[in-house]
Amino acid sequence: MEKTAWQRFFDSHCKVYDENAFTKNTSKECAFLSGIIPPDSYPDVLDVGCGTGRHSVALSSMGYRVTGIDLSEGMLGAARKKASELGLETRFLQADATGTYPLDLGLAGSFDAAICLCEGSMGLIGTGDDPVGQPLAVIGNVGACLRKGGIFVTTVLNAARFIRRYGAEEISSGRFDPVDVVEWHPLSELYEDVEPELGSTLVGEKSFTGSEMRLMLRMCGFTVSAIWGGTAGMWGRRKPDPDEYEIMVVAVKD
Repeated sequence: MEKTAWQRFFDSHCKVYDENAFTKNTSKECAFLSGIIPPDSYPDVLDVGCGTGRHSVALSSMGYRVTGIDLSEGMLGAARKKASELGLETRFLQADATGTYPLDLGLAGSFDAAICLCEGSMGLIGTGDDPVGQPLAVIGNVGACLRKGGIFVTTVLNAARFIRRYGAEEISSGRFDPVDVVEWHPLSELYEDVEPELGSTLVGEKSFTGSEMRLMLRMCGFTVSAIWGGTAGMWGRRKPDPDEYEIMVVAVKD
């Protein structure tokens, strides 16, 4: 199967992913997560869109049994190397978060908690993708992997920030879709190191309102218990700021 634009990008970007500023607070973020999903009560964790495994590996070192999935084999290679160097048995599997992996990989009903952080997969779309169907597929698959009462923690782009940021000019140019709240741009605008042949490829980053997340999760058999500020390095049990980059959503499988 032909690789998607995002998959090709992350295969290329994996070499420098951990140099991004937003990756520098992993220990602090995992300590915060342990307050939501204590390891004694929620030992089996699924990391959706695990990337280079920074949360997966850190949580494994804290006593969790973690399985990370990602679309990019390049990212997974970096994650496996980290776990191996620390002598951890973290499991990493290649899978499309919107696909059929719960059944294909035997993961259905296997986890006490799931995380999908820092745009691990929620809202990363390509031209022709359904901006609503994509996150619904991710949430539905997470639900299939969780046991009853399992907790799902995700951070997603904050729609309020993008709505406040863009206006008529960006809407007219196609840069911003105000209906689905998607920012479109060529990959070359995201990161300088993108391969030249990928630079002009358009990708979309969908952002979400809290009520939209609440509705989608309800449709997939979850009850939302909290919506907080979720920008990397600034997680807290507080109301989101309209200008911050991400929000955090905590939900429980019914």
